Amino acid sequence: MNRILPRIIERYASYLNSMAFAFKNGHYALPVSMSYKNSVRGLVQDISASENTVFIEPEEVLEKDNRLAELDAEERVEIARILRELTETVVEFLDTYSARVRYGRTYNGHLASLSEDASLFIPQAFHPLLEVETIVKNDFTFTSKRRVTLISGPNAGGKTVALKTLGVIAILFKMAFLLPCFEGAIIPYFKHVYADIGDQQSLQENLSTFSAHIASLSQITSDIGGKDLLLLDEVGTGTSPSEGEALAKAILDYILEKHSYALVTSHFDGVKQYALAKEGISNASMIFDKETMKPTYVLSLGTVGDSFGLEIASSYGLSKQILDNAKRYKEKDTDSSLQKAMNELSSLSAKANEEKKEYEKKLAELDKKEKDLKSKEHALKNKEEKLLSSVEKKKEELLEKAEKEIEGALHDLRSPNVKLHEVIEAKRKLESLRKNEDSEVYDEELKEGDYASIPSLGIEGVIESLSAKKAVLRDHKGFKYSVNPVSLHRISSPKKEERKEIKNINLDSLGYGKSLSMELNIIGLYADEAELELERYLDACRMKGFHRVRIIHGFGTGALRRMVNNYLASHKEFIKGYEAASEAEGGGGATIVYLK
Repeated sequence: MNRILPRIIERYASYLNSMAFAFKNGHYALPVSMSYKNSVRGLVQDISASENTVFIEPEEVLEKDNRLAELDAEERVEIARILRELTETVVEFLDTYSARVRYGRTYNGHLASLSEDASLFIPQAFHPLLEVETIVKNDFTFTSKRRVTLISGPNAGGKTVALKTLGVIAILFKMAFLLPCFEGAIIPYFKHVYADIGDQQSLQENLSTFSAHIASLSQITSDIGGKDLLLLDEVGTGTSPSEGEALAKAILDYILEKHSYALVTSHFDGVKQYALAKEGISNASMIFDKETMKPTYVLSLGTVGDSFGLEIASSYGLSKQILDNAKRYKEKDTDSSLQKAMNELSSLSAKANEEKKEYEKKLAELDKKEKDLKSKEHALKNKEEKLLSSVEKKKEELLEKAEKEIEGALHDLRSPNVKLHEVIEAKRKLESLRKNEDSEVYDEELKEGDYASIPSLGIEGVIESLSAKKAVLRDHKGFKYSVNPVSLHRISSPKKEERKEIKNINLDSLGYGKSLSMELNIIGLYADEAELELERYLDACRMKGFHRVRIIHGFGTGALRRMVNNYLASHKEFIKGYEAASEAEGGGGATIVYLK
């Protein structure tokens, strides 16, 4: 459309009252003189109030508009089709997704993000089938280099629940459920989740506790890979401690070799010692309260825990004689150095938990301080906005006064020392100030006779009068500006220079205030005369708001064409561009000028 509109204007130029399309009733229409209304074929869209102009939508545009209407209708049909197909695709999943969301909300679940670096972090996780109000929540963590965690600690301390919690969360994540944990969970994609939990012995299958575990482990380890999660409870149990420890270590080695993820529980001291020294395995333990002799169900990452078997046996009423003998046997059979290391680790674990609580307390205090600071910041921002609003109001008052001065100058151009383009430039600067939101406000001590500037306008002059709310600044051309004193910035007095006489511009010769043609013919003039005439003409065009005009310079020796091109190239402040005219407009004998 942008390509054909100029050609249509050229074709019907002799019938038009204006060389521009009008937009009537949502259609492009030509402003045709009433006396030529039958010379332009098309659809009448409107008639001017004076009845001198009839607005006609030409046939060429009418065809394009009809095609656009057809395409628009086709687009609406296609959009409706796509939306219908998307709705049909989604509707069958809405019920199941809605059910998942409703269920997730019963335990205040959160969405997890898919891990991009093979790490796992689940903050404050809990099993969704347990009571949310009383359950102890724990963190789970894996990294790409530590994908196996060994959990130790007392019997009935929560190790098995921890395995089941992680397994359930992994499966819920694959099913796009809200997870039973705090916000911020990051989980990798697990292709399979394998579990060997509990006692699987069976009389029918002739399986003992140990053989049942081995059968399950054999099936699990047959095809595991780097995207699988293993949950192994009491690995190696059911046989002699030495064989069980050896088997547990070998299974952990195999899991590390396959780069699988695993959460494993064990009571074997040898396995705990192995995990401490083995790269790729993290330790964790369930905390046991020695004072109350009860488990806390708190999972402590990075620590090793004791089984506290004799202490728990005592709480269930086992004979003191039996327990005393058991302690003597334990002290005799236990490696003192290992036991010492385990005790030290337990002590460090308790200390770390205390430090963690203290850290969380300080973190909460910092969070409260951050909220207070944000509140104060918001209050300061509101205060700043009110101040800026006040400054903006003063700025608008300044602009209004300055604009009145400029508009007055535009209607009083009889001074022999003023060029028209200088007035245009002053008005342009005023408009640029109105668009500039970063205008600075000054608060300087000024007096009459001081030289000052309005920095955003680029205007300098002497202060003729000054009061608390108004200052009058006169520039070297004689223009006066009434401004707010806070917008003035004191400057040094300029050096005196000899003023050159500026030739008066004859506005009548430019056609200002009268009909101004959209082309200028300078054929037959000398280059100097033509340049002066070109300058006057373009100044008048700028005043009229023209954006496209034609300069006719002919072919000849090419001197006029070179003068025109040189002048246009050196006045880019108001020349947007120029080009040789088309064949229909004079070809190389004319230049099309685009004004800003």
